[in-house]
Amino acid sequence: MTGPITGQLSEFSAQIALDRLDPAIAARAMALTFDTVGVAIRARHDAESTPAML
Repeated sequence: MTGPITGQLSEFSAQIALDRLDPAIAARAMALTFDTVGVAIRARHDAESTPAML
């Protein structure tokens, strides 16, 4: 992997397959993803200083 760090991270992320991860890691990743989405949805009602993303 060469090039800008964002390109390297993109390549690395694109190569990750959920079925190849340890089940505990996959479960934690899904839980964190759901948490992030939940925070974004809830924040749209609380943040008066910025427009909602969703």
